[in-house]
Amino acid sequence: MVNPHATLLTLLCLAMAPRVTRAQEYVLVQTSQCTADVMEDGEKRSTIDLRPLNSNAFAYPRFHIPEAEGGYFFLYNPCSEMKCQNGFSVVCQVTDDGKQEYPAGKQNYTTFSLGEPGTVDVKYSENPAEPISRHAIFRLECGECSGPQITFLEENPAGHYLFSFKWEPFCKQIPQ
Repeated sequence: MVNPHATLLTLLCLAMAPRVTRAQEYVLVQTSQCTADVMEDGEKRSTIDLRPLNSNAFAYPRFHIPEAEGGYFFLYNPCSEMKCQNGFSVVCQVTDDGKQEYPAGKQNYTTFSLGEPGTVDVKYSENPAEPISRHAIFRLECGECSGPQITFLEENPAGHYLFSFKWEPFCKQIPQ
């Protein structure tokens, strides 16, 4: 015979138990050096696409980004390389007087990854096989500004540059 008090106690315990809900799982699948698909539980949710931000004019980068401490600025073209020093790069660090240029990321060494919540990191490396290689990370995030806004955040350690990259279309493309 079933004890009615035990049944009532079991039901009360079940009602009061914390409910476990599975968090949404996002996966980023890089589809090119300029695009990545955001997958949610195996289904495509959105596409992050940097191509509309690219300058197609060779040697004319889309973005000119001042460095906070001064002395340098950065040139950036998200999807195609520009002339930088003796080669080509997507990100180029230039002295304010324009006499020195330092490549900081090649297009064929581009990786997309999920960053902090609400962000996606796009990393451009100069040569990941070398122990000392410059690289730049652009942290994509939702921005309410009328156009794309890029801000230099820090260099840490030396030769590793972090930028904030805010743009309104990212609000729909990046999981929040």
